This record gives sequence, structure tokens and C-alpha cells, in this order.
Amino acid sequence: MLFMEDTLIQLENVSMRFGTTLAVDQVSFTIDQPGTVGLLGPNGAGKSTTMRLITTYLSPTEGKVTVNGKDCAEDPNAVRDQIGYLPEVAPLYPEMQVDEYLNFVGNARGVEDLEKRKAWVVDACGLGPVYRRPIIELSKGFRQRTGLAQALLHDPGILVLDEPTSGLDPLQVIAMRELIAELAKEKIILLSSHILSEVSATSQRLLIINNGQLVADGSLKELQHKAALAGNLVLEAAAPADELKQAVGEIRGVTEVKVVAEEDGLSRLELRRDGEIWRDLNTLLAAKGWPIRQLRPAELSLEQIFLTMTDKEKAA
Repeated sequence: MLFMEDTLIQLENVSMRFGTTLAVDQVSFTIDQPGTVGLLGPNGAGKSTTMRLITTYLSPTEGKVTVNGKDCAEDPNAVRDQIGYLPEVAPLYPEMQVDEYLNFVGNARGVEDLEKRKAWVVDACGLGPVYRRPIIELSKGFRQRTGLAQALLHDPGILVLDEPTSGLDPLQVIAMRELIAELAKEKIILLSSHILSEVSATSQRLLIINNGQLVADGSLKELQHKAALAGNLVLEAAAPADELKQAVGEIRGVTEVKVVAEEDGLSRLELRRDGEIWRDLNTLLAAKGWPIRQLRPAELSLEQIFLTMTDKEKAA
């Protein structure tokens, strides 16, 4: 299917309570472009709850969730027609064969030209070898792929995938990445995974949730820049490494100094700081007669960004 311009997911000040527990706290975001959006957060942060709100399994305590203009609480069936959902535990009937299960899902959804769609999802998800086997006999990886096949069967414009590579071997993970990349050309894909490298490899945009709140939203490059403003600096100067380390370590606001390299008269240090230090650092280097080659933020991995956004003590 072609991506429709009005295809979108929108959350407006959404909160979800379970008794006294606030699982989602005033979360707002909009996804209105085809591509893969990664949803990240520690265990218990609110990721799965957010996905269940979007897929109409839950109704928000406060706020509004809409998919293509349809209110998820007021018109859930219309929303379900437009979303394919793969929860972390795939919704399978173990006593059915794979072909029987896909027939059941296709008929329940009223899929037109079901045989053609089944052939496509079986090929796309690599289910040929197990097509006529009972689901109870399948490995976890094949069960996961069967779950993805049911999410794709009605050709939705939006896919919500919770841990889609769970249980897959390395070759299957690569195949899943390639399939997601191809689908993302025409569909919105909201993907959650605890494997950060998986998210960074497949997602053009990242949403990070912590304690039920949205704490970051942007591309990996944008989040690297944001995290770097409060993160480490790399200093390279023409100075003896030990002397440079000692002198820089005495600057107010510098909390840690580590020598990274010393070569050809140049020393590279990594600094952890608490606040702005560049004026004092510039004054020090000028007074010592140590020419500075560069001062830049340290490049952060997605893991470091994740820790910076969700657990500052661990990030340190």
C-alpha cells in the first residue's frame, strides 16, 4: 500500500494509571511520516503501556490517543483496521497450524484476496518451512515470525512492534531488519526493543520514556548533541599528558580527567564536567603556553545517551 498523507499517530497529554501507579505521565508526541521510530526506556518505564494505548488494548486515564484521526477509546475497531500489532508475546493459538492460523486471522479481519496476502506474508516472514506445522511445535523464532505475519496480513499503514526480534537467531535478526527497512518506506513503524543496537540500526527517530514521561525525542544525531551538552569533553593540546591532566583537574567544574592518548607531543584527555569550563580552560592553556588543537564533545553511543536520559548516576 502507498503511504497516505493523513496517516499518523498522535498522543495528547496522555496519562495511564493502574490504581495508584502512574504508568504513563502526560506523554505527547506525533508520528506523521513513514519510517521507523524506536521507543526506548528501562523496564517498567511505560513503553508497552504506551503501545497498548495506541493499539486500543487500553484506554487512557487522561488525554487523547488518535490514529488517522480516529479516537482510540471512542472508535477502537476503526483504529484496529489500520494498525498491525505484534506484542512481545505473540498472540498465537498453539493448536492451529500456521496456515490455519493465518486463515483464521485473515477471515476475522475480512482481508480481501486472502490467498495473495498469505503468500506474501509467508514469503516475507520466512514461514515456508513451517507453513503446515502446528504452532506448538515451532521454535520461539518461528513463533515470532508467525506473529509478525498476522500483523502484516491486512496490509496496515501502521505497524506497532514490541520486541520484534525476540528469539531470533543472528541471521533471522538481519532478515527482520531488512524487512522492517523495506516496510518503513511506506508505513509508520513504532518499534520497541531492549537491544539498543537493534533500535539504532533500524530507527530514524528515537523516543525515550523514563518513569512514564517522554524525556527525549529526536534522531540519534540530535540526541547525541543534546546529551553531549551535559556530557564529556575531549581536549587535545600540545602538552605533557601528566602535567595537562593535573592542571585541568584543578579547574572548578572539572570532576574527572582521563588521559586517552599521548603521541608526537600531543595529549588527548577526556573530561567530565559539571557546568561550563571553557573560559577557565582557555585561560589555563594560554598561561601555560600549551596550544590547543581541539575541544569537542565526546561522541556518545546510544547506550550512553540512554543512560544519560534515564539514569544520570549510571551515566557518570
